[in-house]
Parts: sequence; C-alpha cells; structure tokens
Amino acid sequence: MTYEHDEEARREAVDHALGEADLRQLAAQVAAKQTRLGDQGWRGQSIGFAPAKWAGLIDDMTVAQAGKICRGEVFDIAAQGSVVDVFIASFVWGSGKRGYGPTRCRAILELAGTNLERSLTCAASAQDAIAAYAILYGGDDPKKRARAGNGACGRLRGYGPAFFTKFLYFTTPGALILDHRLATAVHRLTIFAPPPPSAGADIDMGQ
Repeated sequence: MTYEHDEEARREAVDHALGEADLRQLAAQVAAKQTRLGDQGWRGQSIGFAPAKWAGLIDDMTVAQAGKICRGEVFDIAAQGSVVDVFIASFVWGSGKRGYGPTRCRAILELAGTNLERSLTCAASAQDAIAAYAILYGGDDPKKRARAGNGACGRLRGYGPAFFTKFLYFTTPGALILDHRLATAVHRLTIFAPPPPSAGADIDMGQ
C-alpha cells in the first residue's frame, strides 16, 4: 500500500538519519527488550488480569482461568475467533489489572449493541491501517467526525483510539497501538506534523 506522504517520509528519513552512536544505543535497547521478553519473544509478552472481573465476557476463551493473557494468544484469537472475541481479548490485554477495564468494556458492548460487530468487521476487513483507523475514528477529519452510534459502519460510543488501535493492531497489517503515550511520542518526533487530535487520548465514555 502507498500513501501520498510516503515520498516525503522517505526524504525526511534520509535528512534525519541516525548516527552510529544512536544506532548502537538503539541496538542495545532492542537487545535488552528481547532478553526480557524471553524465549517466546514478542508473542510471549503477558499481561495479568483478574478473571472474576471479566466473568461473562471471556468464559469461552482459553485464557479465562489463567489470570494472564499474552500477545500471541490475542493474535491467535484474531486468526480464529470472531471480531467481538478480538475486541474483548484486546481489551483484556490492554487493560490488565486496571479496575475500569471490565466496566468500560461492558459499557461499550451495551452502548454499541448491534453496531459493534458491524463496525469491527468493517474496520478489520479494510486491510489498510489508515482506512481502518478512519472507520472507527468516524472519518479522517477530526473536526467533522461522524456521530457515534449512528447505525453506519464507524465510530462507536466510548471506544476511543487508545483502545480501538489495540484491536486494529491485532487485525490489520501495519496498524500501531496509538495510545496517548505513543501518539505524543510520534508527534514529538514528527517535526512538520500538526498537534495530535484527541485521537490518542484515553477512552471518553461521552464520545
């Protein structure tokens, strides 16, 4: 896939190439991360959670009683399960033991109703990270976002980019998890980019 700013990105990469010292530091950081991840690598990165708090949501999943879920297991669910299963599994993986995770997940399921599977399927079928993001964001213009829950494929009430990009990460090639921390870092490293919209903010149940 190609985008209109690809050539500009290539030029900027050449103009701002890392020096040898920076490359050595980056290589050392990658090696340290790989060591901490263990033999399973990135797939083995696990997140602990409280199974009882997710009762009724993950009962049919193999991780239901394990008390932890790893990145590879969510990818396996994405390859074999329904989009709703991926939605829930990515929510568990992204929330960990934070108490608001199960509450927000249930709230989104209730608010979305029959629109949930339609919107998730539409985004997962896009096979294009930018197009998939626009579907769940409500368009590609932050000033003219589609209204949440309007019955069409798109934005879901309460399901903001901090979490829907986790869903896209597991379903869409090339998609990044753009929570507030990463969105801010991308903006900081992108000299000519406009300030990031609220896209990277945490879930707002009123949106």
